[in-house]
Amino acid sequence: MSPEEILKTAKNAGVSVLAITDHDVLDGSRELLRLAEDYDINCISGVELDVVEQGVNFHVLAYNIDLNNHRYDCVKFPEMKEVCDIIHNAGGKAILAHPGRIIKTDKSIEFKNILKSLISKGIDGIECYYPSHTKEITDTCKEVCRQHDLIKTAGSDCHGDFEDTIIGQLKTKIDEINILKLI
Repeated sequence: MSPEEILKTAKNAGVSVLAITDHDVLDGSRELLRLAEDYDINCISGVELDVVEQGVNFHVLAYNIDLNNHRYDCVKFPEMKEVCDIIHNAGGKAILAHPGRIIKTDKSIEFKNILKSLISKGIDGIECYYPSHTKEITDTCKEVCRQHDLIKTAGSDCHGDFEDTIIGQLKTKIDEINILKLI
């Protein structure tokens, strides 16, 4: 989907805050911000970055970054602290993307401990609401965010026609997330 198609779809779905977070590239985000003036949607810059921490490939959403001050080498897969520092130096917030999809454990305490270890590396928030998250995962993420005063976000992770998710499918209410910390 093009940024314009994403904006139209988001508007029709009632989305009020939107970012395009393509993997490791900023072109979609730049185009979204250019087109956003014609829509009644609060659009923020973003990109999804790959991180390797303790042998696991995590994804970090860099939101509200200065698109002219973003340095990231997607070839070397840096560790979490380095990526968080890069995001912060570009004026942005580092949000752990879809942890329920990446963290492979069915033990709640172990899941929480992994989240806490990542928070210590500089994470500013967690994508709590995500299509494949169970209620337990969502609730755990929300609890950790409350305990550590982190940003809670929602995302569809829509990849267009070759995925099952659609823009706005979660119907997350703006008061269920603390998005004002992001914008």
